[in-house]
Amino acid sequence: MFRLIYIAILLLCNAAFVRAQEARPFKVGIILALSGEGMFFGQSLKNGMLLAYESLSKEDQQAMQLIFEDDSMVSRNTITAFNKLRSVDDIDAVVTMTSGTSNALAPLAERQKIPMIAIASDKTVCANRNYVMNHWATPEVEAEVAVQEAERRNYKKIIALTTLHDGGLAVKNSFKIAAKNKIELVIEEDIAYDNRDIRSIIAKIKTKKDVDAIMLALLPGQLAVLAKQLRQYGVSLPLFGFEMFEDKEEVKASDGALINQWYVNASDATGEYTKKYISRYGDNATRIASNNGFDIIMIINDALKKERSRQFVNRYFHTLKDYRGASGVYSATDDNRFSLPAAVKLVTDKEFIQLRQ
Repeated sequence: MFRLIYIAILLLCNAAFVRAQEARPFKVGIILALSGEGMFFGQSLKNGMLLAYESLSKEDQQAMQLIFEDDSMVSRNTITAFNKLRSVDDIDAVVTMTSGTSNALAPLAERQKIPMIAIASDKTVCANRNYVMNHWATPEVEAEVAVQEAERRNYKKIIALTTLHDGGLAVKNSFKIAAKNKIELVIEEDIAYDNRDIRSIIAKIKTKKDVDAIMLALLPGQLAVLAKQLRQYGVSLPLFGFEMFEDKEEVKASDGALINQWYVNASDATGEYTKKYISRYGDNATRIASNNGFDIIMIINDALKKERSRQFVNRYFHTLKDYRGASGVYSATDDNRFSLPAAVKLVTDKEFIQLRQ
């Protein structure tokens, strides 16, 4: 008799616990650069996420809570923000941006079994992990598109200037692999992020003959300064690069050095999403990666409609198939990434134009 009473009490307690969990919102901690050099990238992501959240029904909004933290794109700040989100807010999932900060946090999220979605280039962020995914066009895809465009422009010899950072190095190394036996990298310089004076490198560049272009795999804050410095000291070679060319503030700060230069980034968001974004934030608002943020929130919402648990949300991301989102149609891959397409784009004095995928 006592045994039956004990079991009944356990069942009641368990039912009460389940009801409490269902009543509690699923908390998503979002750690972005909302200040510092990467703030325009971070604000664009935040805008996309808020646009997604605002599009949800009242019921769905009540089932999810977004909690934003600023790390200024500094890894130690990312860890501090995550510890606060875990201990104070008791988050159920975490979103990060950039390879350096994501690489710093990934082992901790994995150990604590917190589903983590990174927006980063470096594949090591999510390699061989069970709780970490990377929602960005892979550096391998970006590099292949970049090499194809470079060949189309008849580049034979190039110079590569890269920020000494996980993301930039991942893109450059992928480019080297894709360019093997096709394009020669005659100079490779990996530059510390706080280095804003490359006159010694420029002197070396000027000694090279028959170079066709310079590849800039640089982070915000450094990209504009170094592109401008190349022009100031007489280097007129074509420039090309990757996603950070799509930062309006970098283009403005470059004083024209990035205008009419091409780059590779994730393909443009769908027309429907772009209209929504412009309607909400205006035509001048930076949109880089905002569609990634939008999709991440919408995917979490889709998962929560089926089951409100960390384990299920994690599994849902890992098994995503033919998802139709703001970033197009894509699926999860078996290496914890997504099959997001990349495209060749052009910087103009007014906008960014997609030339081809």
